[in-house]
Amino acid sequence: MGPLNAPALRELCALLETPGQRLLPDAIWLGGQAPLYRHLRDCEALSLSGEVASEVLCPDCLNQSLAPQAVPGAPGRYQALCFECGAMDLPKERVRLWQAEPGKVADWLSGALGLKVRHQVTAVIPGVLWHLGEREIRRQRRSFFFGCQIDTQTAVVNAKMGELAAPGAQALITTTDLAALKHAPLASRLLIPLRAVAQL
Repeated sequence: MGPLNAPALRELCALLETPGQRLLPDAIWLGGQAPLYRHLRDCEALSLSGEVASEVLCPDCLNQSLAPQAVPGAPGRYQALCFECGAMDLPKERVRLWQAEPGKVADWLSGALGLKVRHQVTAVIPGVLWHLGEREIRRQRRSFFFGCQIDTQTAVVNAKMGELAAPGAQALITTTDLAALKHAPLASRLLIPLRAVAQL
């Protein structure tokens, strides 16, 4: 595992549990972890959304707030005026919100578990729960799921898993803190933290 993988996975798990699963561009570039987020983007775990931040800090002086404006006739190009540094071009990575891609994580897990050949990943609850497929382990057929923010609708997640797999045969890989699920309907399921089984 490379030096960026563990902290990148930690950040990804935290982001997948954040409402909206998005980051402002200043959070990417001003937090000292830009290489980590670029790594996540290279892995396709993050992408640029179409939403533009209303304000960003000037990347040169870091003192002035800028209002990015799209350049007419030039998709993906932006300009802004800083009262200290003057007019400047801004790359889209510095003005658009960055979006986590939980469906991509589900695809990774499907491939890593050897399920991709026989099963297509299915979004059971959009943005929350994916069915990765089934495989036999020690003569028992087990159905694998991936979920994030499942503590917001544990009863629904539990019911959906019950519809798709036999009791005791479900395994749920999740970014949700297991302590938050201790007394939830899902507590009887096999719950596996994503950070315990995955690497980027």
